[in-house]
Amino acid sequence: MRQVEEKEFKKENIIYVEHLQSGMNQYHWDVIQGKEEAYNNLFQRLLAENSGSQLYVDFYYNRLGREEHIKLKKKLNPKDQIILNRLLDKHNETDSIYYECDERWIPFFLHLSYRELLFQTFYFTDPKVTIWSNYEGKFIAFTEDLDARESLIKKVKESGLYLDETY
Repeated sequence: MRQVEEKEFKKENIIYVEHLQSGMNQYHWDVIQGKEEAYNNLFQRLLAENSGSQLYVDFYYNRLGREEHIKLKKKLNPKDQIILNRLLDKHNETDSIYYECDERWIPFFLHLSYRELLFQTFYFTDPKVTIWSNYEGKFIAFTEDLDARESLIKKVKESGLYLDETY
């Protein structure tokens, strides 16, 4: 895993959505719902699908205040506390919130998001999919075109997740 400066991050082959409404206006989007393990299956599939695929995560921990750090750490299980400390020891050189990571980091970041401990966005490069988390167990996925959307919907269902059709 490596920390990426914002300028470099925004040059990557990603769907960057700064504000939810602008993303909904600009891209195809779907609301996904399901269990944490099913999200993990989906994210692992999206990353493994193509050998050149990359995953970026925005991780806002270093933008939190001291009190928020304490509250978050108290809510983490011992394993996640160790992972967080390892992450902070190795990757806290700048105030950048962007990290390029591999499949080993998906469970940690996903757990924080799914449990609503810390908001994160997951940016996949190939296929180009951006997934915002977490709104009451619902994640919002953005794709550029209908083919990418249909491919994502298929993977969502195969991973044990479902689309929330109420939106």
